[in-house]
Amino acid sequence: MSALHSLGHMGVLSFNGNKIITTSGGGALLSDDEDFIQKARFLATQTRDPAPHYQHSQVGYNYRMSNVLAAIGLCMPSGSGMSDEELERVVGIVCESVSR
Repeated sequence: MSALHSLGHMGVLSFNGNKIITTSGGGALLSDDEDFIQKARFLATQTRDPAPHYQHSQVGYNYRMSNVLAAIGLCMPSGSGMSDEELERVVGIVCESVSR
């Protein structure tokens, strides 16, 4: 099995409402490229520059998942109807794929 992001420069997970594990919206970006991740974080946090005042040198976005939605996502597998063994197997596969 390949890591989730090993087939290209990045991997994208969707947690939209029509997914098995959902937070009602949001997702995750996976990559081994630290420069790419830092640029994505910069864009996703409204491109706020490291200045003592609120300054933006580029157009940015507010695409961060809230802590509440992340907590909902962490609780989703327990409400999936899977047995403990099935859940443990799926969590193991996901963790193994993400950690590569």
